[in-house]
Amino acid sequence: MNMVSFPIVTHTMLRASKTIIVVPKGEKIVVYNFLTRTAAECSTDALYWISRFQNWSVLEQVVASHPHLVASLVEKELRKLEETGILIRENTIESQREEFYIKNWEWGLAGGLFHFSLLNNSFLEPSEAQRRLLQKAANDPSPCLFWRNENGELAFDPTEKSQISGLLSVMERRRTNRTVGSPTISMEQLGDCLYAGLAITCHVETPTGLLPLSMTPSGGARNPFEAFILARNVNGVVPGLYHYSAIDSSISLVGTDLPKNTADLLAGQEWADQMPAVIILVAVLERTMWKYSDPNSYRVVLIEAGHIGQNIMLAATAHGLTACPTAALNHDLVSQHLGLTKITHAPIYALTLSVPGEYDAPIHASPMSKEQHSSAFP
Repeated sequence: MNMVSFPIVTHTMLRASKTIIVVPKGEKIVVYNFLTRTAAECSTDALYWISRFQNWSVLEQVVASHPHLVASLVEKELRKLEETGILIRENTIESQREEFYIKNWEWGLAGGLFHFSLLNNSFLEPSEAQRRLLQKAANDPSPCLFWRNENGELAFDPTEKSQISGLLSVMERRRTNRTVGSPTISMEQLGDCLYAGLAITCHVETPTGLLPLSMTPSGGARNPFEAFILARNVNGVVPGLYHYSAIDSSISLVGTDLPKNTADLLAGQEWADQMPAVIILVAVLERTMWKYSDPNSYRVVLIEAGHIGQNIMLAATAHGLTACPTAALNHDLVSQHLGLTKITHAPIYALTLSVPGEYDAPIHASPMSKEQHSSAFP
């Protein structure tokens, strides 16, 4: 018996991306997909096709429903919109990522636009950045960096008699010093910095369950940050990438496949290559999203990174170390090395740890006099 074979009919399922914004540009429009960070300049006709693909639709059927247009040209236009990320194809990596975003991202368009648009940005080389800054300063002087009270009725004078003079002394010594005075730090120094920044010290009982408390404030006690450590030269610690458990103050090896240069993770900042250790703060955004759906909560998460970083820096200072904070990250590369796959798990902040070398900028012991720089409170 001869078998009759029938051709397999395939259909291309497309849908307009749910993570695009449109900005007018003359007689055209710019369509920007903030999840993929791609932009395309299109004719205004693109708005019509976006409206036709609000839900999953068969490309061939949409083309056939426009018999007054040349089918080959319509399909070519739709394929171009697909290539630029304006339309996405079903069952692709892009569509799966977007479906995860739609299901899990609770902070709306404003939060999504801000968060994803700022990932993996490129930065100027230090020499070029300095050149531009000097050029700007010559033509547009910097605004005053503090406000002065011309007629202050009360003046505070913290002295050695203060009950917290020891704490104030540590705070006064804190400096960001990007030079390395010793190739190593100790495991105790690293552990104390992690403990000060993230350790869970107790719990509070609430109607929704026990909530962890640490030495830094957290909105709703959601504690959205986890810490990972890139340890290159920490005495007693095998070089590798580690995760810090805040609940039992321990580290666990994630992998030994270290990047060739630390700077690769920190947006090309070459000063980081000599640093013995780097603490990377990763936000687990769904922890905060679970309680707070307002996009303002995204700002709260970012602020919390500052709280944690400050505690780490003060602990480092007390140990005679310098902790250098930076938000300039290669987010995709960091996520790849740490094994982060969810779009709600985001590297936000990093702090390098080292014994400081000789400071390369003069520091004045007292505030500038009125003659040097004066600006009254407006």
